[in-house]
Amino acid sequence: MSPSGPALRDIHVPPPPSWWPPAYGWWILAGLLVLFLIVAFVLSRRGRHRRLQWQQAQRELEFLHQRMQAGVDVAWLATQVSQLLRRAARMNEPAAATASGEQWSACIERLSPDAATAHALQPVCEAPYRPGVDMDAGVVLSASRRWLHHVLIRRRP
Repeated sequence: MSPSGPALRDIHVPPPPSWWPPAYGWWILAGLLVLFLIVAFVLSRRGRHRRLQWQQAQRELEFLHQRMQAGVDVAWLATQVSQLLRRAARMNEPAAATASGEQWSACIERLSPDAATAHALQPVCEAPYRPGVDMDAGVVLSASRRWLHHVLIRRRP
């Protein structure tokens, strides 16, 4: 040993930290970002699917409205509206595909946005099974539009 003490070397600074592997917080943030993107993709696809179904229903309603103005049979119109409503109802209640009579009427009431719409659609439930049902086609088509908009766009299963 020297009289001034041991020979010391200069301070060695450690190398700067590497960018890889990232800290746990970055992994959590990346996982949350991937989860958010997956959820956003699924919701956008679902919304797009519902909008496409609503547009298809609008086209069919417009066709039925044109046929109503041309003087089509009321029973035929009620059958077509009932089939359109049934296709939309299957999205929320799979049992609606085979429902008839009181079951179909109850299904329309459950999915209806309000009591007036459900009441206006009651002739649609009865017309295919009872000849000579008195039905205002304009009111039924208007109620069908409200009901379909509620079921296809607003209601979430």
